Amino acid sequence: MEHPIAGVPPFRADARLRARGFTLLELLVVLVLIGILASFAMLAFGDGGRSRQLATGADLVRALGEMGLQEAVLTGRPLGLAATRDHYALVEYRAGSWQQRRGDALFRLRSLPPGMRFELTGLAAQNRAPVAVFMPDGLAELTPLAVVDEAGGHAARLRPESRRYRVELVR
Repeated sequence: MEHPIAGVPPFRADARLRARGFTLLELLVVLVLIGILASFAMLAFGDGGRSRQLATGADLVRALGEMGLQEAVLTGRPLGLAATRDHYALVEYRAGSWQQRRGDALFRLRSLPPGMRFELTGLAAQNRAPVAVFMPDGLAELTPLAVVDEAGGHAARLRPESRRYRVELVR
């Protein structure tokens, strides 16, 4: 067969050239297999996203503390962040004791993700005082706190910093 352009030989796939390289399909199959093996390795050696859940749980507690501080300043009433083993809520100081405000979504009882718990110390461990107290003048008294993964032993520490908590992951 003659090529339409005079003097140019027709194109033929040389067997030696084809043997030297890989086709696109072969490369894609190899990449898919590597991806599958990498995902199995991540599941086997990774923590299955528990660190992320731990950090998210601690960050939600931190955010509620910041909202509690703002609410104390806005309402002119002392508020606290109370915590039990696996629950937490904002509470207000009324009639000589810390009480939960009914009918207000900000003060509802919240739960940590399953398999996680608070590590409490001092009076907070005895459920006699909130872990954080927010005053109407903007001051806050914060107790160090930790959210612990019961299965993996990882923790997210809530460390007092000025009038807010700072979240740090600890392995």
